[in-house]
Amino acid sequence: MRMLCLFYHSPLTNFQDPREYLPFLRKLQQLPETRRQFEIDNHLSLFEKALGHLYALNAHDEISAYVAKHILYKEALELYKYQTEHQREITKLYADYLQDQSRHKDAAIGK
Repeated sequence: MRMLCLFYHSPLTNFQDPREYLPFLRKLQQLPETRRQFEIDNHLSLFEKALGHLYALNAHDEISAYVAKHILYKEALELYKYQTEHQREITKLYADYLQDQSRHKDAAIGK
């Protein structure tokens, strides 16, 4: 059902030739369920939802890069609220991001 949703609500349907989007759908079929859900949500730009799938996969290194790429620091902190080691890592990434945005006060107090 989810793949059907992807097919109808995606730019993939704008392709004239099925040879252009069928490999993508076949690739999705070969993935484990949670990874497939991540790939679909990521493709549809549902980044917060995709982050939840990465969390379910325990892909912590991938989460750090994904959070930075899509500016999902607050969402990641919520996911990791009971895992201090990972929460500390995300907090540092968030503080660095805030500092880069010249929001020094927010970076210092950990907002």
